[in-house]
Amino acid sequence: MPLPQVRVLAGSAEDLYARAKTEHERLEQNGEQAQSRDRWLACVRQFRRVQLMRKNEELTANSLFMQGRLYRQMFEHFRMPLDLDNAIDSFYDVAASYPANSLADDALYYAAEASLMHPAKKVQAPELLHKIVKDYPGGDHAGLAADLLRRLNRPPVQAQAAPPPAPPPPTARPADTGARTSESPAASPAPLGQEKARVQQIKHWSSDDYTRIVIPATRAVAYTHRLLEKKDGMPPRLLIDFADSLLAKDNKEPVAIGDGLLRQVRSGQYTMDTVRVVLDIESISDYKIFSLPDPFRVIVDVRGVKTVSRPRPEAPRSRPSVRTALDAPAGTLVRGVGGTFVAPGAPRPGTAPSQTAGSTASTPEAGEEQPPAGIPNLTEQKKWAASATEASGGGKAATLSLAQQLGLGVHHIVIDPGHGGKDPGAMDYGVKEKDVVLRLARIVAGKLQEQYGYQVSFTRNRDIFIPLEERTAIANAKKADLFLSLHANANSDKRVGGVETYYLNLATDAHAMRVAARENATSTRNIGELQDILRDLLKNAKIDESSKLAHAIQASLSRGLKQKYNIRNLGVKQAPFFVLIGAEMPAVLVEISFITNRNEARLMQNPAYLEQIATGIAQGLNSYVQHHHSASLMN
Repeated sequence: MPLPQVRVLAGSAEDLYARAKTEHERLEQNGEQAQSRDRWLACVRQFRRVQLMRKNEELTANSLFMQGRLYRQMFEHFRMPLDLDNAIDSFYDVAASYPANSLADDALYYAAEASLMHPAKKVQAPELLHKIVKDYPGGDHAGLAADLLRRLNRPPVQAQAAPPPAPPPPTARPADTGARTSESPAASPAPLGQEKARVQQIKHWSSDDYTRIVIPATRAVAYTHRLLEKKDGMPPRLLIDFADSLLAKDNKEPVAIGDGLLRQVRSGQYTMDTVRVVLDIESISDYKIFSLPDPFRVIVDVRGVKTVSRPRPEAPRSRPSVRTALDAPAGTLVRGVGGTFVAPGAPRPGTAPSQTAGSTASTPEAGEEQPPAGIPNLTEQKKWAASATEASGGGKAATLSLAQQLGLGVHHIVIDPGHGGKDPGAMDYGVKEKDVVLRLARIVAGKLQEQYGYQVSFTRNRDIFIPLEERTAIANAKKADLFLSLHANANSDKRVGGVETYYLNLATDAHAMRVAARENATSTRNIGELQDILRDLLKNAKIDESSKLAHAIQASLSRGLKQKYNIRNLGVKQAPFFVLIGAEMPAVLVEISFITNRNEARLMQNPAYLEQIATGIAQGLNSYVQHHHSASLMN
């Protein structure tokens, strides 16, 4: 069916949608342009941006539907199975997230058609078609679905007389929290018949003004989150709902935090297929939520001013029972991977939750299903008031970095030797990345301590595995002033060699994408999706400082290696490295040489070569600090 027309306002989501539609029509009509896969993907991204704006349900559903159409057409042009997967996911999401929208039955039908073309997903097509006949008997695709079911020798079930479900009633929505919304296909609603994800045991790291919570799951899932203010004697809470999920057995006890920012974290089976995680808040001024893939986990970073210390809460001896009502209110699902998800969901109308006697899982309170109006805008209450000073100041101060304006000293440096334990990193010519960078980290630390007087900590000082998100959390919890991650490079072309330094930002070339994908132990496709997320997570002041630190280290490092060993200077680059996401200080990642280059692999086993690299890194880092300090004194 033709998509509903939308009123166009210049610079608005409607305007962007209209331009995306024009580009789609151009691709359909111009055979030469249609041969460019990049143009199709650019058009998909245009519709995705409209979807992420979430201005209204109709526009969001239309944009998601158009993504499905584009992916389907891309499959017809390029015959890439990935495009068919994305088409099925996008169409399914329309029906799952907007069941009362006029496009829901169309989307289910197109998802069924695409599934029949997919060798691994043919089995789900009849179920999609049955859903059209059963839930949308008055829709324009009910007859088509019934005919197709008969051709598949799957007679349709008797259609219901009732019309499709009515849209959810409007509910109180929180005020704009300033948080960002992003999405990625990897965490779309589970394909029909797929086993539910298990939300696993929660981890945390804390200092007096920072806490990181990590919530792992057995696979990527859609999730939503919203903030509830203090009301009716209940503390302020941050709710995170995981769709298509069950609570793992090891995640039923509250996790006591008691650090002055968060009191505890509780998990419960909120509905039959939704797990709710509740963060009980004591005092926070800002928070960020994003997710990382392979394995999937949701990261919550909380900042604030510590309240008066209180004893850590103990787990209660008796627990409320689990909510199991299928129609219990829950937030609107948003797709999410590698991303920040802000979805003040519209609860579904339903019956009061039932209770299961004898259950032992912790249960969110009954008052948590409706987000009250008037939620404070946390991002406007950041305790880093210097950001406002920088933005509002004039003259000379406005041209300086945040760190220079504050005149901050650099005392504590955290060094992160990459990989470790079960993760060897790059390997070739008998050399393992995890071993080389650990040896180098110790040499760098010695120079920074003995020659320059810095305090140095490690994320690991032995051969153990530490997840990427834990490394940044260690630096944040220790209130480090700088974060330095050490790695050895690799390339399929064994002739490639040299040194390069990275800081966190959007990747600018294919090589940077490949390096980030390898260090993140993920695919380049996931890196591409992560870029949308980073646009919301990155802070300009930190990027600027990280860039300056990277340039200082790269200049010093490459100068020494060029003179003594004729090693190529590959320059400073930017890419989305998981290990740098969420760092609250300037952070860089140094690729010291290529382990896949025979000459450089041999050199990395030479103590004199590692000594030269360590000298270059330490001198460059100190050069950055001295410039940083001098600039602050001049003003």
